Amino acid sequence: MGHAALPPFGDLLLATIPASAVLLPITVPVMKLNARNLPSLLLCKISFWAALRVLLILWFQLYIYTLLGGPFGYPVAGYLTAGFLVGQGWIITRDLKSYGVEVPPPGVGVRVAAALCAAAFALWLLGSALPH
Repeated sequence: MGHAALPPFGDLLLATIPASAVLLPITVPVMKLNARNLPSLLLCKISFWAALRVLLILWFQLYIYTLLGGPFGYPVAGYLTAGFLVGQGWIITRDLKSYGVEVPPPGVGVRVAAALCAAAFALWLLGSALPH
């Protein structure tokens, strides 16, 4: 496994806001399908803050892990991606419950995580289909 250098932690913090905002076109429509009575702007806020909190925690853990000498590679990135999907899904479901949105299993957070996985897979397929 190759070792990759991590950018300075300040750069990771600055990248957190756009990274959280990029997910909104995918997460908000999925949330709107399940929470039709809530305004879209509120759903944007819930999704954005969920992604922001989870990314900050995961990037802090990654930074500490690499400072302690841990190698960074595909396995670590995979664990971080899974942690992000689980964390964001859990926070979205919990926040929507506070607004009275009860959805039978799978919850809204699981549906959002599945939509993010499908979008990532579609981008991967598109990227592999393009000529190199």
